[in-house]
Amino acid sequence: MSSSVPFRPIVPGSSLATPHTSGEASTSRGRNLVPGWKKRVSTACLACKKSKRKCSGTAPCENCRTLRRECIFDESLDQRRRVAAKRTAEELEYHRDMLNDLLKVIRSAGEPQAQKLMELIRNDATPEEIRLFIDEILAELQATEPTSKDKQETAAQLKALRDSANMQGAAPSFRRKVMDVNFLCDTPPIQVPAKPWTTVSDEDAFVSHLVSLYFTWDYPFNAFLDRDVLVDHMRAGNADSDYCSPFLVNALLAQACHFSEYSEAYGDPGDVATKGQGFLHEAEKHYKQEADKLKLATLQGTLILYERYSISGQDDLGYAMLKKATDLAVRMGYVDEDEVPKVEDQDLSGKPIDMTASITKLIWGLFQVDTVCHAGFLKPNRIRHLHLKRPPRISLQNDAEPWVPYPAQKPPRPAYVTTYFDESCTLSEISRDISHTLFTDDEALDDDKAHLSQTIEALYRRLRRWHDNLPDELNPAHKPAPHILLLHIRYYTTLISMFNCPRGHNHQSKPTKVESPAGEGQNTNYIAISSAREIARLVSIHQREYGMSRSHIFALYAVNLALFVLLERGAFRISDPDCIALTSAFAVITTRSILGNRVLSIFRRSIRKTQDNRESTRWDELPDGLREILEEEEESSTYSESQMGDSSSTSSDDGEATSDNYDHDEPMVSSPAEVEKEESASHHGTHHHEGGGGLCEMLCRYEVMSLGRNEDT
Repeated sequence: MSSSVPFRPIVPGSSLATPHTSGEASTSRGRNLVPGWKKRVSTACLACKKSKRKCSGTAPCENCRTLRRECIFDESLDQRRRVAAKRTAEELEYHRDMLNDLLKVIRSAGEPQAQKLMELIRNDATPEEIRLFIDEILAELQATEPTSKDKQETAAQLKALRDSANMQGAAPSFRRKVMDVNFLCDTPPIQVPAKPWTTVSDEDAFVSHLVSLYFTWDYPFNAFLDRDVLVDHMRAGNADSDYCSPFLVNALLAQACHFSEYSEAYGDPGDVATKGQGFLHEAEKHYKQEADKLKLATLQGTLILYERYSISGQDDLGYAMLKKATDLAVRMGYVDEDEVPKVEDQDLSGKPIDMTASITKLIWGLFQVDTVCHAGFLKPNRIRHLHLKRPPRISLQNDAEPWVPYPAQKPPRPAYVTTYFDESCTLSEISRDISHTLFTDDEALDDDKAHLSQTIEALYRRLRRWHDNLPDELNPAHKPAPHILLLHIRYYTTLISMFNCPRGHNHQSKPTKVESPAGEGQNTNYIAISSAREIARLVSIHQREYGMSRSHIFALYAVNLALFVLLERGAFRISDPDCIALTSAFAVITTRSILGNRVLSIFRRSIRKTQDNRESTRWDELPDGLREILEEEEESSTYSESQMGDSSSTSSDDGEATSDNYDHDEPMVSSPAEVEKEESASHHGTHHHEGGGGLCEMLCRYEVMSLGRNEDT
């Protein structure tokens, strides 16, 4: 029997439903077509759960109202709710803290306390009982103080050092095979997609993690990007955008891997040399196609590659990228390398707001990179003039956007990004003038020594005045964000370079010397040592508040410079709190990169001579982890100097290799006995180096290991 009436659908739906056409989606069976259909509830009350009844989902539910019983909903039991996710994160954080405190007690407590702790654990004590016992032990340890003031200070420094070594340690020696607690608690503050920007990873969460790390730890120091503009265009996903490109993003991700400890950041398990390798290779492929394009994203990506190559110390690629970035900016007409400018100031008023902001930050950020690089290695910087006005400065009240120390679970600090950038640009202008006065090869400057001394005096007062007039909000006493601490550190490294380069030193030590720069009897030796100790104080704040494992690469340069000054001038004492602070930070930073390992191998040889000649009995006071790092034999280092490849020799005109004019295997400084011998010889006119020869030699080595030998590559 045939019928023209269609069969009623088996699934719930309208009784008047008609047959589906092939083009219709199966969602036409949706339940909401039926007026009487009840929507699923998110959770049931406790009584309905216990009796396994259907619950209406609103308090009081129909069942409880009918049975006249109390209706209780516990939304935290619904694992899909935010409150459950928050509770899970809090539980993970609690157990992580308990594990860290347990390890701390095992390391620091006495044998009887450690035995009692083991007995508690073996006797199946509850976690609450174990937590209570751990808190009691930690309170006792904190209350124990040495008798004398000196011992108190040393003990505090050593405790901080042990904590730092224990918590930060060396780079992971293996690639994690399982997800750690920190990852489970991790929510990157900046969320961006992986596609279409990179083919190395399709995980949005991992790419967001790297982008967040970059803008937290690397970006603020030079700030040559406009973060908000770049992130907005990354989210838009337009690969042909003028503000973003696959080259820029892959370069950024390659650099960001330096700050990540996730297994995905490594190319080979536990090998820091392979961090970001995949992203770097993809960035290099794009760079070959875009190298000569006068585009915003090309110049930005080139600057990031400069930073990346500086950390890895690949041949002369550091200098090559910086030179390329500067050349692009010159071709765009935004900067000038000549003493007399060739072009007029640029007017960006006709460009979109985002483009104006991005170009301005890029060019002034490039100027800062150029100044930090060249002035730091006692060379005149290349950029002499900028043809764009600085980004406008805003009030401190409107500049208090929070800086969040992602991924650490610590409170945010005011970033003062605009204020910092403006002050950093001023410091760069002063450093530029210092570099073109003291670090040039113009011998005519030495002819009029009185004029040279007056010029140095004026530059010194200008530098001091800038530092003295910094806003109170940037005071290190307020424990500001890391980039603000690094701004102060940069000031002290500039002082050290200024008065310890040959010309800056000679203006104090030759017969034509003038009054001391400060007008208070401070000679170059005092300025160098006091600046190194100020760097130690600032590094201590950085280490205590944020750790050193994710510090900017400039921190490695500054800590190495401060340690060298103390070693060279016989002021290094193993038990000195400043030396401990610098050495502990150095021990952490150097394990994070190839450059760090190379610098550490040189420092070991220098510190070994100090150990042999001074206070060798105090060497045992250092924590075991740090002492092992400093005493480790060079051949056991993860990265030997042989990995520098061609950087240990240069090619002569006839193609044959010629060795450097210095030996990488020599210690950076002489032993204290040799220093005293040289100082004695200097009074008889037989000093080996004139001026800051030792500092120049050390900086030359550092420059070759990081940026390369040939600046004109």
